[in-house]
Amino acid sequence: METPYKLDDVKNILKEKLSYGYMKDMDVASYEKFIVDLFSWLAILKDQGLKKEDLDNGNFLNSIYYDQSYNFETDTLFERRFADIAEEIVAFCPSPFFWDVDFDVYMKKWTRRFEEGYYAASIIQADELIKLPKENLILIDASAGAQGRENYYKQHLAGALYVDLDTELAEIPADPKNGGRHPLPTIEKFGQVLNRLGTARRNRIVVYDDKNGANAAARFWWMYQAASFAKVQVLNGGFQAAVDAGFPVCSGTELPQHPILDLFPNTYYRWQLPLATIDDVEIAATNKDAMVIDVRDANRYNGLTEPIDLVAGHIPGAVNIPFSGNLDGDGLFLSATALREKYTDALANIDPQNVIVHCGSGVTACHTLLAMDYAGLPIPKLYVGSWSEWSRSGKKLATSA
Repeated sequence: METPYKLDDVKNILKEKLSYGYMKDMDVASYEKFIVDLFSWLAILKDQGLKKEDLDNGNFLNSIYYDQSYNFETDTLFERRFADIAEEIVAFCPSPFFWDVDFDVYMKKWTRRFEEGYYAASIIQADELIKLPKENLILIDASAGAQGRENYYKQHLAGALYVDLDTELAEIPADPKNGGRHPLPTIEKFGQVLNRLGTARRNRIVVYDDKNGANAAARFWWMYQAASFAKVQVLNGGFQAAVDAGFPVCSGTELPQHPILDLFPNTYYRWQLPLATIDDVEIAATNKDAMVIDVRDANRYNGLTEPIDLVAGHIPGAVNIPFSGNLDGDGLFLSATALREKYTDALANIDPQNVIVHCGSGVTACHTLLAMDYAGLPIPKLYVGSWSEWSRSGKKLATSA
């Protein structure tokens, strides 16, 4: 009997249903239906000739998503989550084909991962934070600036651990022309930070700052995702939103409950989300099929003022989409739907993979990457060096829109 789908049809269905935005707002019942559908689609693939060896060693990912050999150079969070699904299937398939698995056991495991937030939206609301189980929750305060650590000592959300933008989320050079004001640390050094915090794949991580996620909270989110972890969310509205919702506060220093000596996966030796170099930016800025987005405010972009770096202006060819436009009048992120419409219109059919986002030093740019991810769009490239590197490089500058 003929199957209702051809193989290519099923591939397209899987790519659509496993896209980053599909799982974001599911309830558990919808999630369970999704898993049932997944098994149905895989059964169709079996009828089309899928073999056990296609499920092993990541070949499932190749056969469904790439139709070619897996290339770590093109690896992104989307593909890795797709790979996670394939690995889960393989893990529950001791027999020649997956349909002999104990479906109830399989479903319980997947439902638990869903409830733990593995597929949760990248932004969490304050009222949702209050309801989360505390046993596997790690709360991170990433408030930055000259008073960031001092403010944490004075008052922070109860249980929150502090991370320092300058010393733990960056490796500041002697001269900002070499990578900008906040270059990324090595991934190994960030792994040491995660070990100190006691994070593990079973933990649910929520990070906040005192600037509505516009500063180091979004940077931590990007780094945690790019280090090949997934369960991290940014608190919408930051510290004040949680306080207003009734979340308890403390003073002093919090200590990790379960510091880890050797957690960080040694299989990754580079950041797993896309990055752009200064040369990549120069090429993209003159490419009609690419886009460079400057998220700084319009006055800095137009060269009217520059409160931090040495020279005012912007990268020639860059377009100005200030990160503040991701927020409403109350300082909260716009809805996922509104953000999707905003950036779909802004990109004007340009593939997000050809988009590079920057700011002054690679920190607030992450706010826009977070907003686009929350909207269900692929995460564009981050130019970490940003204006602080470009403006010191001797490359051309522009001073008007």
